[in-house]
Amino acid sequence: MDVETERETHELVLAVIFQGRLLAQEWREVGLVPQGAAKPFILELLNSLAERRGLDDLDEERIELVGDQIRRFTNSYREGLGDQALAKDVDTEHVFDVKAIDLINLAWRWRQFRKPYRKKPPKNGLLQTSLLTCAKIPVALQRGSTFGRTHHLPCKCKSFLHCSLAIIRNVPTSSM
Repeated sequence: MDVETERETHELVLAVIFQGRLLAQEWREVGLVPQGAAKPFILELLNSLAERRGLDDLDEERIELVGDQIRRFTNSYREGLGDQALAKDVDTEHVFDVKAIDLINLAWRWRQFRKPYRKKPPKNGLLQTSLLTCAKIPVALQRGSTFGRTHHLPCKCKSFLHCSLAIIRNVPTSSM
């Protein structure tokens, strides 16, 4: 893996982790309740994203399922708003309904969360592999905690992204 690909992979993994947590947080703040048969899957995924556990379950289908729930709920709140908010940026300057603004912001957050999967389609396999690796790294380590300087990473660099990419490349971390 060349340096540029590694850098892009770092950025994409960080974006998915960061945007996933924000999506789960904003979903709760808006008070959106999933409907239909997708309800348990979406709630489980959002809880996992909030705790950084959901990375191994992510795929384009699940992401679209979350977006569809946002679209349906927003359209039921205000006709056509969900379709518009998921398709493009919506100017909220002249919107005075707080709930409508929250829903527009949630749709924007979903688009930001989905972006890494659409950004570089040929590298989706690499992104998925990186996400799977990061999902196996303890959450406390991803947050930067070292529990009194002990950690479970394969080297002493204390960088979960460095180690995860080393694992993906099957390179011994001591040689890096």
